[in-house]
Amino acid sequence: VVMKQIFLFLMLCMPVFVFGEGLAPDSSMVDSTGTVHYDKLTKWYYRVYDRWESEVEASFTYPQHNLTPWFFFSGITVNPVGRLTVGASYVFFLGLYHPEGEKRYLTSHGIGGSLGYRLYQANHDRYLFKKDFVVELRVRYAHSLGGRCDLEYNLYDAGLLFYNKRHKRIPYFTIGYRNVDSRTDGIRNMNALYLSITLR
Repeated sequence: VVMKQIFLFLMLCMPVFVFGEGLAPDSSMVDSTGTVHYDKLTKWYYRVYDRWESEVEASFTYPQHNLTPWFFFSGITVNPVGRLTVGASYVFFLGLYHPEGEKRYLTSHGIGGSLGYRLYQANHDRYLFKKDFVVELRVRYAHSLGGRCDLEYNLYDAGLLFYNKRHKRIPYFTIGYRNVDSRTDGIRNMNALYLSITLR
């Protein structure tokens, strides 16, 4: 219960400066004569553009309580200021349920949000594999939507992400801990380590 309260507190207390400093256009882009300095405008554009990323993630855990779960996330993440990241995503759950020899697939749809902090980021390192390398701590909360859901749940994640900030073709890799609070009769709660790969 305490862990769930901590997750909810972190998700609800996102900083009010999410879209704050560093994003506003520089007034020097246009001088007193009305001339637009496109070089400065271009720098501002990329400063804003580089803060947004679309992400597609496939996440796996080992089987528990006769259920093999897979979670898939599709959404956006923004770096509003400093090392902080905030994200929102659509969640698709697919699970192989196999109690006592029976096998069937379960599906659910949901939404989620995340809050992250870059614990380490290497800038301008002379070694290519270390240049712009990032380690990020990210917590996530998600829940199933109403309607036709085979599994109703609340999901709580805490994981470490490893990725290269500059080279977006290189995927993320994540390892973390996951709690799935099942709201469906006959399916127990799950607590497990998870691994995921994310494409940008």
